[in-house]
Amino acid sequence: EAPKGPDYANLDPSQYGIEDVFYGYDKYDLDDVAMGTLTKNARILKEAGVTLMVAGHCDERGTIEYNRALGEKRAKAARDNLVS
Repeated sequence: EAPKGPDYANLDPSQYGIEDVFYGYDKYDLDDVAMGTLTKNARILKEAGVTLMVAGHCDERGTIEYNRALGEKRAKAARDNLVS
């Protein structure tokens, strides 16, 4: 029987090398560091063949509505980069 690879579904993504992407204050555009992290993440995800959920987060400053919209824009920017 061939050796079995990691059970990605039961691992935290950080356990197989996925790193968080960070944004500047009040920003949702991807800087060079974020783009590099996403490129590395994309390679790992492609090799692993996993499906994932991308989520954007904010700190506690700002209104709930504002932070929800900013988090969504951050998630979309990361998702669009990963898909491309």
